[in-house]
Amino acid sequence: MGSTSTYEVRRVTTRQLLLIAIPTGLALLVLFGIVVAASRRESDLELGRDEAEREAALAAVPGGSSSGSRTRKKTAPGNVEMEKVTPKFDPELEGMTRRQVLNRGIVLAALTGLAAFGGACLAFLWPKLSGGFGSVISAGNINEIKAQIKNDKAPFYNPSGRFYLMTYETELDNAEGEVLYPTVFTQFKETGLIAMYQKCPHLGCRVPWCSTSQWFECPCHGSKYNSAGEWTGGPAPRGMWHFPIKLNGEQVSVDTGTQVEGPPKGTSTPVNAEAKGPHCVGI
Repeated sequence: MGSTSTYEVRRVTTRQLLLIAIPTGLALLVLFGIVVAASRRESDLELGRDEAEREAALAAVPGGSSSGSRTRKKTAPGNVEMEKVTPKFDPELEGMTRRQVLNRGIVLAALTGLAAFGGACLAFLWPKLSGGFGSVISAGNINEIKAQIKNDKAPFYNPSGRFYLMTYETELDNAEGEVLYPTVFTQFKETGLIAMYQKCPHLGCRVPWCSTSQWFECPCHGSKYNSAGEWTGGPAPRGMWHFPIKLNGEQVSVDTGTQVEGPPKGTSTPVNAEAKGPHCVGI
């Protein structure tokens, strides 16, 4: 039996990544909208200044048209000189053009739609405060769980926690077992139960129980695992992930927020770990 050490890891789930990515993306989009709006506003101001300068230039040309006004200035008796008055452009008092209204309306509508979509995604993906995957889940009474496993000849499955519980009997001592299952082997041995994540370590498919072979067999690519979730065949790189078990009196709890990487290929720790019959999935 190999002594390659495994380690306990906390993995970032897809839900957690989305909870980080969606608000970040929305914030970047809002920032982009602000930059675009500011850029367009600056462009509009430059256009207004150009129009004011053009009007002033036209006013200075004899016969040129201008929206500006002129005032009379007396220079000598009988002579009157027209003094040109350049119109003052105040961008803060000028009304928005139709193009400005349309552009800002499009930006506002896009940001509103993205905010609504982001809020809906967050509401859907937000983790439950208790009882869901990623938390400590109460599985039930240990005696009842073992009785169900014995009667059904199948592991106890908790769908909300995405884990299996299976009876576990081994001849390894604690020192040997802790090499393969760091920090959790003693829990498995003392409770007589082992907790396994339902996900295949190959490509993430859910691994069902085969009632004839009494093994876990992945229907996606044929990986197989014994009753303790230890690799026995197929393309998977190692055994199934495991979860820590906590026993409070007779109540079993499983910490699905802590995933313990499965042992390497060649590991076989349960008593009578061989297949009991035909396989459900071909090699």
